[in-house]
Amino acid sequence: MLSCDPKSDTNIISRSLVTNLLGAHIHPLDKETLRGTEQADAQKVDGYVELCWCFEKNSKRLHNTRFIVTSSENAPYDAVLGRGDAEHYGMLGSKTRR
Repeated sequence: MLSCDPKSDTNIISRSLVTNLLGAHIHPLDKETLRGTEQADAQKVDGYVELCWCFEKNSKRLHNTRFIVTSSENAPYDAVLGRGDAEHYGMLGSKTRR
């Protein structure tokens, strides 16, 4: 389940989704990757993943997004888009839809 957080600029994803379902490689974070990522301060993170995904109703249009992987085993979310990407993908009713 993909949701959005208009109060955050960070895309985050639960560790359990990445490791148990997606099997994606988690890349280590460095200082450059962490810059501007306020979510890293709020919770512990394992790294990041680059994912290609689509909306269920439009599976022909693929999106590439970087998500910060949180360390929490029981996160209350699967994946969350931050404000910028949520606007870009039309989840917040932005004026500039693609």
